[in-house]
Amino acid sequence: MFGTKSGLRKLVAITSITATLSLVAPTAAVAAPPYQTTVSYLSGKFVSGKYLAGFSAGSKDFGMSIEALLQLNAGGHDLAKLGSKAQYLLNTKSVVGDVVARTGYVFNTDANKTLNIGLAGKYLFVSRALEVPAEYLQYQIFKELKTRIAADGTVYGATNDFDYAWVALGLNAYLEHTLANKVIQKLITRQNTDGGFSSYGTASSADATGLALQALSLRRWFGNATEDKARSTAIGKALSYVRKTDSGDSHIESDYGYDVNGTAYVAMGLKAAGKLEEAKPYRIWLKSKLASTGGFTVPWSSGSADVMATSQAYVPLIAKSYLDLLTD
Repeated sequence: MFGTKSGLRKLVAITSITATLSLVAPTAAVAAPPYQTTVSYLSGKFVSGKYLAGFSAGSKDFGMSIEALLQLNAGGHDLAKLGSKAQYLLNTKSVVGDVVARTGYVFNTDANKTLNIGLAGKYLFVSRALEVPAEYLQYQIFKELKTRIAADGTVYGATNDFDYAWVALGLNAYLEHTLANKVIQKLITRQNTDGGFSSYGTASSADATGLALQALSLRRWFGNATEDKARSTAIGKALSYVRKTDSGDSHIESDYGYDVNGTAYVAMGLKAAGKLEEAKPYRIWLKSKLASTGGFTVPWSSGSADVMATSQAYVPLIAKSYLDLLTD
């Protein structure tokens, strides 16, 4: 079968050497992502290991909490290590949303219990990025969200471009690329003449534009030639806007002083659009705003770390965007 006996002896010898090497070869250690103090700070702020507290006493902030999971995941916390946080926030129907009772955080508390469009999109994105085994719950939220999207991509109930961007990101993460492209094409029509996108009201903002850049860059070449050209044009205009909005010191300013969250979103938008070198100065600036505890400071925190800023700024600190967290 093996030919000569010498050939057989050679085969046995090679097999023996290979087996020996496999026994003694060291397993390469996987280095933890940098700035683990920041990861530990944020992880430690989860109340009872489940959620981040809101701004009012005793409240929970669902949107901030699930976005914080993206930071922790980028920091090396896989689904097993996220544990109760991911289970509570992403796989508990009463917390996320019961589509029959219309309760949970993805539903508003108005008389009609309308869908909170932005949170629904964000939930789909985060739960898919973290590969949470919540297929039925994801499907229920997707079905509810789909009913709010018109044939031309209009998202009924969306209040700003943040909502549109999160819906597009969520749909793409859920592999509904055609529907996501419709939403993207509608988002493009909402772009302001200065190239920016809006968060509150109609004026452009750095954070909304940074998130829109990520949404526009995901599955960038999915549509037809006209649609893809429109995306490229919109990305170019958005990049021009964030460059003009820069304070001159590689960060974003707001009415309250330096803006960690806006700077973080711009850095992620640049990275998603393929402008990693342009994002580098923003990353360096973000590093300068780290407190000794690991969290990011804000103008009103007197040098102490701020949870909300940290819940959005770790990913760009390590030169990533939210798109880098997707495995599909």
